[in-house]
Amino acid sequence: MRRLILVRHGAAEVAGATGGDRERPLSKRGRAEVTQTCQWLLDAGFVPDLAYVSSALRTRSSWDAATTVFAETRADMRDGLYMAGDEAIIDILDTAPAEAGTIMVIGHNPGLQELGLQLAIDCGASPLHINRLAEGFPTATAAVFRMNGLSCESLEAVYEPPSRHGGAPRWAFLAAAGDPFKVTRVYKLLDRQAWEVALLEGRYDGSSLDKADGFIHLSTALQAPETARRHFAGVGNLMLLTVDVAGLGDSLRWEVSRGGALFPHLYGPLFLDQVFEARPARLDKAGVPILGVLTP
Repeated sequence: MRRLILVRHGAAEVAGATGGDRERPLSKRGRAEVTQTCQWLLDAGFVPDLAYVSSALRTRSSWDAATTVFAETRADMRDGLYMAGDEAIIDILDTAPAEAGTIMVIGHNPGLQELGLQLAIDCGASPLHINRLAEGFPTATAAVFRMNGLSCESLEAVYEPPSRHGGAPRWAFLAAAGDPFKVTRVYKLLDRQAWEVALLEGRYDGSSLDKADGFIHLSTALQAPETARRHFAGVGNLMLLTVDVAGLGDSLRWEVSRGGALFPHLYGPLFLDQVFEARPARLDKAGVPILGVLTP
């Protein structure tokens, strides 16, 4: 297997004719969003040779919608994919024929999300992509991975269809087109006096909390506003440092922190030549530091 495409079934009705979860039918919206997702995959050049499909009605119907785009793809219906966990999905993939270079799985959460998240972590995907996958894997979302057998080499694409007909995709990432979510800058709020000391010494060794934890706490552009609200509300005389990720090297590690998300932690001092910009962070009327527009 050279490529793996994970697709969650489309939106389904609340209940099936028999009242059972397995017989919940695909909604009209669900069929439309699966078709749109598959068309995006086709346009991006991701065409499955083989599709493993859960035997539930909503996944079978999702495959019916997919066949309007992937007419030549062979399907293999599997009872074992119904509400399968990530390990069960891997077991099924392990039985795939060698000639199937690109394999699609149409299945369910939480198993698909768990597998997608684990693969993204294993292949060293962008922390922002990992965090986004950790937040959810909505109906008709697709994630594409470059594989070497059952080992992930890279996250190639993610597509989450629009929330309403005719709208823009909620998430459309394609590695070949460049990564708009790549982290190039991280941020640090600190006391102005501590920054003045750092200017004299040529380095910043962290706050008392940083020193107690053994690393300097940093935040991405998306994380910084919440960090400011949680930890610096009402604190005056602050500076906001913009730090160049490329200059931090192996001292920067991405580790699980608030809410299970990956945060940037700097193991070692922050040197002045790694700081792209330093500017005052004044407080708004609610006492929260004003960060302005931050570069990802």
